[in-house]
Amino acid sequence: MALSSAEPAEFPGAQGLLIPDLPIEEAKPYLELTIKMGLNIILQATPTTSKERLKKIVEAATGFIYLVSLEGVTGSKLTNPNTTFKLIKEVKAQTHLPVMVGFGISKGEHAKAIIDAGADGVVVGSAYAKIYAKNLQNPIVTLPEIAKLSREIKAGCIKQYQTKTRRR
Repeated sequence: MALSSAEPAEFPGAQGLLIPDLPIEEAKPYLELTIKMGLNIILQATPTTSKERLKKIVEAATGFIYLVSLEGVTGSKLTNPNTTFKLIKEVKAQTHLPVMVGFGISKGEHAKAIIDAGADGVVVGSAYAKIYAKNLQNPIVTLPEIAKLSREIKAGCIKQYQTKTRRR
């Protein structure tokens, strides 16, 4: 089924559309589609996004802004957090939307640092995929490790939210 001919009922429970690496200059048809479908469009910004493009992304996005925390491929390590922290502050100053950070988030301490820098949440993908990849024949056996990582990430976020709340 092509997205352009889809009806909202075909995606029950869906709240947004994320098209990885979608340049803002090519986003217009998807923006129109998500409005028609009653979905949010999730746009990404990276540490190398120009200020001009970042402004366009912030103006067009709905739902939340997805900040890619590093250059390279998903699952890489969070190697230069200061660049990410600066980008979080820059985007937060331009929007009322939540700011979520992904790529390289694989530990509770990463989540804690990202939340402390001002982000509203984290996106974790490759860390889970690596766990599942250990046993593709019987992925259910990976659930305890998935649950452990989920608790660790959640604890990092909650701990930092509680700290931020106390500071206010």
